[in-house]
Amino acid sequence: MDKAREKEMVLVCQAAHRVADIIFSYASNRFGGTKPFLVDWRKGDSNPYHHQTKTGLFLEVANGQPRILWTPWGEWEFARAGSGSWENLLPTILKRLGAIEQDPMVYIDDKAEGPVYALNAIDGQPLPIPVLLKRPPTIDFEGTVGSWRKFCRKKEKR
Repeated sequence: MDKAREKEMVLVCQAAHRVADIIFSYASNRFGGTKPFLVDWRKGDSNPYHHQTKTGLFLEVANGQPRILWTPWGEWEFARAGSGSWENLLPTILKRLGAIEQDPMVYIDDKAEGPVYALNAIDGQPLPIPVLLKRPPTIDFEGTVGSWRKFCRKKEKR
């Protein structure tokens, strides 16, 4: 990987963590409060078998909760299902992220999937243009997860 691509990967990784932190700033870490609740899963790995991008980030809203990012390392579910409504908070979050809807919400087996948003900025600071990666014929799972851990594992405790 050349230096320019490595620099972009570091930027995208930092942006992914910043997006998760922004979303958690609107959530509660315990059930039953006035804010919506999400289970913190930021220490988890990415899954290169799902939703890998060539560049940039997409945010997937699952069951009405903004909790999955599509990254160059695959899908990163930074939060697990919680409770409470994001309906009034989501427009503010999406504005902060320069989000543009890519795929609308659909219902699969009575479960809401999406919408999915392309993220173009964080609080006005531009991000790399999000482009979804066309599925390669084979996936180097260990190499991709290893790259995620190299660029994206935070050293500090949460």
